[in-house]
Amino acid sequence: MVKKISDMGHEIANHSNSHLDIKNLSYEQNVEEIQKCTEKIKKITKKEVKLYRSPNGEYNENVMKATEDNGYKVINWSIDTLDYNGLDCSQMWDIINKDLKNRKHNINA
Repeated sequence: MVKKISDMGHEIANHSNSHLDIKNLSYEQNVEEIQKCTEKIKKITKKEVKLYRSPNGEYNENVMKATEDNGYKVINWSIDTLDYNGLDCSQMWDIINKDLKNRKHNINA
C-alpha cells in the first residue's frame, strides 16, 4: 500500500519505527526510531523522506532536535477530530465546525 500511495504522487511521512511514547525516549533513541522508519520507507518507495509526524502528536525538546538535526520538517494537525475514539463523521464534523467557528471568532475579536 505504501508503494501504491507513493506511486500515486503522495508524499510518505515518517511516523517513527515502533510508535512508542517518544517523549520518554532519549535523543539517540528518537534518532534511531526516525532512521529505522526512513530506511523502510526508502526501501519501498525509493524516495527521500522529508516529513515527520510524531506518534500521537507528542513531542519535546529531544524529539524536535532529533528531527531537525536529521533534516526533517515536523508536521502535525491543527484540529484534533478525536477520530481515534471511534466517533462517526457527524460527531467529527461537529468538533471541526466548532473549532473553526472559535478560530473565526478569535481572529475577529
